[in-house]
Amino acid sequence: MKIKIGFIGCGRWGKQTYIPFFKSHPNAELVAVSGISSKGNGNELATNLGFTRFYKDWREMVKKEDLTLIVITTPHIFHFEQIKFCLENDKHVHVDKPPVLHFIQAQELVMLAEKKKLLINVHSQRRFYEEYIYAKNCVESGKLGKVEFVQGDFGQQLFDDFKGSWRSNPELAGGGIMIDSGYHILDSILYILGQVKIKSVMMLSNNGEHQSDAFATLTFKTAQNSVVTLNVIRGLPQQISIERVQIVGSKGWILISRDKIKDVLTLTIEHYTSSGTQVKVTTEKIVTTDKIAPLKNLLNALLKKEKLISDLKGAMESVKILEAGYKSVENNQVITL
Repeated sequence: MKIKIGFIGCGRWGKQTYIPFFKSHPNAELVAVSGISSKGNGNELATNLGFTRFYKDWREMVKKEDLTLIVITTPHIFHFEQIKFCLENDKHVHVDKPPVLHFIQAQELVMLAEKKKLLINVHSQRRFYEEYIYAKNCVESGKLGKVEFVQGDFGQQLFDDFKGSWRSNPELAGGGIMIDSGYHILDSILYILGQVKIKSVMMLSNNGEHQSDAFATLTFKTAQNSVVTLNVIRGLPQQISIERVQIVGSKGWILISRDKIKDVLTLTIEHYTSSGTQVKVTTEKIVTTDKIAPLKNLLNALLKKEKLISDLKGAMESVKILEAGYKSVENNQVITL
């Protein structure tokens, strides 16, 4: 079975990550791409990327082409309209994070996808990382007891392609670092915790020299009274990035991290019981990071070989919390859900 694929948008991530994977997969076929910004010939550029046809209008592509899957790699503000149109035209969807900006949009799309028996996959690759799977298993098995507190820290340098791009425009991005890169750490923590109900959300932010948040803290409380805090930074020194989650439970403590210092990426997992007994401590250097796991899982799901791991339904709480977080900043108050 060949899965015929079309792209709406095709930026750096699409060119460097998505396209090489699909080209190498025996069951995938790149057919058409739309919306490439180019002064030259769109068809020539599409051919160079591995597509058969180029469309200026993404709607025309979706309606005209016999496609199985549409990959959406556009500014966040456009995701809802594009996903909905694809579903209405009987196409499965893979979309960059955040999938949409508003919870009501996510609800509508999930209902439509279920009605039409279509998949909406979100590119949340950390759900496939070994440290997050380990932490999730510990929570689900009860090894940590009742989760009392979770802290996530995510920091990155100011990338060269940020200034002047759509990501620096809050109207197109839907916000700043918290809704962009911060989505990863939020989604990962919610994936670890499983089904939780959120009671309240508070967010504080500092734009720095940018139009939207570059430094932000988001805190929420669950119905089980667990407190979760995220600290997200855009503007660490060059060649430095941090990604850490610590979980404090009634029976134990876990710290997982992927920190990069001068191109050396180190994975750490530490797990202790509440009495101080060491359960697991590992540290290793990582040569490569699997960025395509959600794509592999999606194709296998379309081929009826696996269950989808990072679908939109599982992303709905992340969307709800982020929407409440930005409302909290705007109104300078705690938002009750």
